[in-house]
Amino acid sequence: MFATVRDTISEVCMIDRDLIDESSELVSDLGLNSFEMINLIIAFEEKLGIEIDDDELPEFETVGDIVTYLEERT
Repeated sequence: MFATVRDTISEVCMIDRDLIDESSELVSDLGLNSFEMINLIIAFEEKLGIEIDDDELPEFETVGDIVTYLEERT
């Protein structure tokens, strides 16, 4: 799942995938803003065929948080 998350972040947010690891913080390390986060969530929903509740977005602080969340729901 990490590879899928890393590749999606890289594609959607135009970040070099070599800079992304599970401990990377989405805002402070990768510099994501709220618009990029929404686009990222939409990409995961489309790729994985799931729905992510907007209320859960604040839980995503690191790449690992996203990996764990998606692993639990797929």
